[in-house]
Amino acid sequence: MKKFLLLIASIVMIFTMASFAYAGEYDFVPISALPGGEPTLIAANPTSAIRVQNDGEYIDFVDVNPQIINDRTMVPFRKIFNSLGVTDENIKWTPETRTVNAKKDNVEIELQIDNNVAKKIVSGETTNITLDSAPVIRDGRTLVPVRFIAESMDRKVSWDAEKRVVVIADVKGMMADLRKSIPNYFELIDAQKGVLNTYNATMKVTGKVDYKNSENRSDNTNINIEGDIVVAKSNNAISLDMNCKLTGKGSAYEVVKTNKLTSINIKGIITEDKMYVYSPLFEKNTSGKWIVSDLDDTKSFSSLFEGANLDLKETIEKYLNEVEFDANTYSLLKTTFDALKKVLSDDNVSVKGTSTKKYEIKIDALKLLKEFAKNEELKDLSLKNCFATITGTIENGYAIKNGIKLNVKLVKENETIAIDIDADAKFSNINESVSIKIPTGDQVVTAE
Repeated sequence: MKKFLLLIASIVMIFTMASFAYAGEYDFVPISALPGGEPTLIAANPTSAIRVQNDGEYIDFVDVNPQIINDRTMVPFRKIFNSLGVTDENIKWTPETRTVNAKKDNVEIELQIDNNVAKKIVSGETTNITLDSAPVIRDGRTLVPVRFIAESMDRKVSWDAEKRVVVIADVKGMMADLRKSIPNYFELIDAQKGVLNTYNATMKVTGKVDYKNSENRSDNTNINIEGDIVVAKSNNAISLDMNCKLTGKGSAYEVVKTNKLTSINIKGIITEDKMYVYSPLFEKNTSGKWIVSDLDDTKSFSSLFEGANLDLKETIEKYLNEVEFDANTYSLLKTTFDALKKVLSDDNVSVKGTSTKKYEIKIDALKLLKEFAKNEELKDLSLKNCFATITGTIENGYAIKNGIKLNVKLVKENETIAIDIDADAKFSNINESVSIKIPTGDQVVTAE
């Protein structure tokens, strides 16, 4: 049963990738983290020569290798410009003035040998930029600072000191390609332009888990789940009230009963600097009071909910802009983006309506898991149903309704597990006055 639950967890990981635009702030986790999903990574070699990587490919400079001059990596000018998409007819060397000119689209760059002031001309407007290392001639080749060149061409540049690699990435091009590849999903994202500063939300969750083992019937379990969650967000706090009831029979349910978890009520409130928790489960130790604890800066209200309105595009762009690339980052990102293109393809995402949009995302979760995870155990699985579905309504820029369904039935040898989860959420009082009462005085006890 443990192995089956691990498989289910992996399926939910894939499913979550499709839905995280509707939740809060997320760290961007590549799908390559799934079992067997990693591409071949570049090993460290601190004694190797300096290399330059552009969009995952290493540039072959042929006769003159990159060199460190004045703590800056310098490379042959024509090869680096060609690698960034500048054609030979748009690259000019003027021997009389020892000047290099290169132009792509509306950007032109001019550098002069031994002159640490370069010119960047954008749509006819010139900016003088002081370089840390001026262009030089070495072994009959003109060397220019790679970071300045790449950044002038709107590329992200990082330095992998461990592997001695300059990493260049066209992150804007990656995002443009992703948007072009999954237009329905981005139409859905574009429809959600409202910012949820305050709101009330009600959620209802139903589900069941059935596990059968034909060889060991004592393990067989049936658990039914019913839950209600009420969430409120004001300008200075967020509250949650969750009620959950479990019924059923079998070995796992007996554990639930023994631990008195058949009926659960948990309330929580987070403010700028404190977290409050209440549950009848704690009454014996707290005399029915709220437990209050201080939050450090990393867990404060503002940091927890600062990114609650980020969509998929903004989440990825935030990651791409802030992360320092190493020699393996581009390969990992490409794997992740390829996965997103499959998960959120137009075959899986439908958007209907004009001012009010209805959307549905339906994913064959096991099919994707088998495609991206090279786990040998997956090959022996049979299935009758394994789908994850997200539905919702967007009105006036706000997602006022969301629904999530997970239907999984997996069979392997003598074991069968079936999981059905159905959750619906409705939002109201969006950006209106929302009040949350904070426990005070003798209503609280400090967490030990």
